[in-house]
Amino acid sequence: MIQVIEMTHSEKVEMYQMVEKSRLIEMLIEANNVINRLTEVKNLRIADVSGSLPCHHNYIQKDTYWKSCTHCGMITPLGQ
Repeated sequence: MIQVIEMTHSEKVEMYQMVEKSRLIEMLIEANNVINRLTEVKNLRIADVSGSLPCHHNYIQKDTYWKSCTHCGMITPLGQ
């Protein structure tokens, strides 16, 4: 069994004060890289609406502007 105990702010400050500045810089850069990967917008493939896909699309609304086919995954703007 693993128990996770949250550190207080002052405990974190004390811990990070013992770490070399160059190591803190590397940690900060890596933390920012993780945040960027978690928050980057995924590139959506806009559907080819020419009807070239052999699918009888069953669209569901994904958000305010996009809908997606439950069969093939095609993404297209609402209203098309």
